[in-house]
Amino acid sequence: MNTPIRCVVAMFLACLLSAPVLLSQSASALFEQGLIKANAEGTLDDAIAIFSRIAGDKTADSAIRAKAQLHVGICYEKLGNAQARGAYERVIADFPQQTSEVTAARTRLAVLLNAAGDVAAKPSFQQIRVASKLFWLPQLSPDGSKLAFAQAGILWLIPIRGNVEGDVAGVPEKLNVSLPEGVQVDRDGLAWSADGRWIAFNDFVGRKKGPFTSGIYVVSSAGGVPRKLAATPERGELSVNYRLALSPDGRQVAYASMQGESGQLHLEAISIESGPARRLTETTGSEPAYSPDGKLIAYVTRPPDWAAGDKTKRDPKAGSVWVVPAQGGTPRLVADVKGQPSYPVWSPDGAMIAFTAGDAVWVVPVSADGKPTAAASKFVTPHPVGGRVLGWTTDNKIGLLLQSPRYAAIYTVPASGGQAAQVTPEGLWFSPKWAPDGKTLFLTDTEGGVFSVPAGGGKVSSISWRSPSRIRERSVGGENAVSPDGKTIVFAGVKEGTPGIHLWTIPVEGGEPKPLTGGESETIEDRNPCWSPDGRSIAFVRGERLVGDIEYYAKVNIYSIPAGGGEPRPLTAASDRVGFRSIAWSPDGNAIAYISGEDNLTIKVKSLQTGASRVVGKAERPGWNSLAWSPDGKKLAFTPSSYVKGPFSRIRLISLEDSSTVTLDTGLPEADYWHVSWSPDGKRLAFAAIQGEEPELWMMKDFRHLVAKGK
Repeated sequence: MNTPIRCVVAMFLACLLSAPVLLSQSASALFEQGLIKANAEGTLDDAIAIFSRIAGDKTADSAIRAKAQLHVGICYEKLGNAQARGAYERVIADFPQQTSEVTAARTRLAVLLNAAGDVAAKPSFQQIRVASKLFWLPQLSPDGSKLAFAQAGILWLIPIRGNVEGDVAGVPEKLNVSLPEGVQVDRDGLAWSADGRWIAFNDFVGRKKGPFTSGIYVVSSAGGVPRKLAATPERGELSVNYRLALSPDGRQVAYASMQGESGQLHLEAISIESGPARRLTETTGSEPAYSPDGKLIAYVTRPPDWAAGDKTKRDPKAGSVWVVPAQGGTPRLVADVKGQPSYPVWSPDGAMIAFTAGDAVWVVPVSADGKPTAAASKFVTPHPVGGRVLGWTTDNKIGLLLQSPRYAAIYTVPASGGQAAQVTPEGLWFSPKWAPDGKTLFLTDTEGGVFSVPAGGGKVSSISWRSPSRIRERSVGGENAVSPDGKTIVFAGVKEGTPGIHLWTIPVEGGEPKPLTGGESETIEDRNPCWSPDGRSIAFVRGERLVGDIEYYAKVNIYSIPAGGGEPRPLTAASDRVGFRSIAWSPDGNAIAYISGEDNLTIKVKSLQTGASRVVGKAERPGWNSLAWSPDGKKLAFTPSSYVKGPFSRIRLISLEDSSTVTLDTGLPEADYWHVSWSPDGKRLAFAAIQGEEPELWMMKDFRHLVAKGK
């Protein structure tokens, strides 16, 4: 084709792409057109135009947008265009939840950098193979020779370099610490002194219901008798709030302390010799870290309402890295980047501060008084960041806790156990619920949408919500339960601009969501809806969220409301001690199963005829447990916890006749199980499972020359 004709064709296609008829097509249809242009016709410029349009369409599903952005890079790469690198970096930065596309983008980006001889423009990363379970808060010694972590209340040290050649860690050594009776080392908040001689730790507290206090101790890194500090601050439930900072000489400890009814955190410091503690900041702050000379403390801020569980509001000064004099004074802003910063650490020479935010590690140069001398430099890691910098060693390596690649999907498995079948593509789908005919499963995703998929597996289809304001189903307690006649879905959701969590209904074929509850105080939350077997009523859990704690609720009870709307009426009383967890209505309509708020463990069944409650089993571990009643009414299925892998993360079945409990065999490798649901014929169970995301120890090195130069 000669040049003039190609120009005419290109102009025609450009007009076509801007035409209303094309805009009305679905993103999936446009994506197929892009593939045809790229692969069948070889018109890569035209394909780039189509894929770029999809990637930039914020109304489209994020999964298809990520695929389109990846193909923008592939097309540029085929053209030999340097813009391929930027296109792949956009996939990683803009679509971190789309793990397949991010992995592909990282792989292609690495090949491009190698081919261009540009490897030196990126840090190098080395994984250290550790046989022990790391959990999420180990800490590197300042010289980088050992990793400290707590397991089962005991403090352990792992040599980073073992006797095996390569990158395999050594044999873990239990530190001989003479703990007082009843004291256990908490895995959250370990801290080394800069000279490596001391380790600070928190006394473990079973954080089931707030507020919480825990003791703070300092012990020699060689072992011995720990010294308890006079401070016992309240710090809430978030693990990051428990981070401790130990001064270089080991004589001072800084920490976050929750003050007043607002539940906001402020920094305090205390001498190990004697109290009292002194306030370092009047503004909010947590996750402190002493500078190597002990004169400054770096810390982060979070939105004031973060601890209350409402992340929809943000203080413009929150979500940043700050520095304050170690004796207290006026804080100085160091870095304000996209994403919530966490776990700042200082370089050994005090010239830089590293922290994590979003899916990257950031490093910012600072002057001797903590003033930033250039913008923070961003470094993308080989795997997603687990949110923790573990230390900055004297040979300028930064220890990181990264997550192994995640694989998530919806599965079904025979109710008698066996081999699970994957029924959705990879993706973060949750809360699978069966249609009454057993042919369809309804799901939700991380962005609060509702979807459907054939029960035997297939394409996931979105249910259209025609609403002027966005309404999102809650990922925890949303439920998207399907009515017995298969016509309506009820879910717990949040409407943009409207306070509180309320119940909504929507036809299964799509339409405008209608409010079922509402008009209460913004602290009132309605969650975990389920239908009565006759479809006339909907039961749900209502509680009042108390300010200052993300999982502390009062006045929690189960209510019932007519399916068409009306006045809710309580089905339980305070004496039933209902927990803010999943509930299930018995197939005969005579009882409700729930998890007791006394310990968030005990599973009870309440008779709606007599009002009596009886214990039928234990959930084994607190968490956002799910409950499902078998269609014959003889068993309850439940998942012991969410976000907890290992022996407690499994699907369990309780016999309601004798309370015997068995583990359901799924045939899957170790996974995190969510949201179990029983098929109408009782033959299969559906559930969400996440595999991978295991903590890994990595070292980032060869990066200092890449940090933005100071002024």
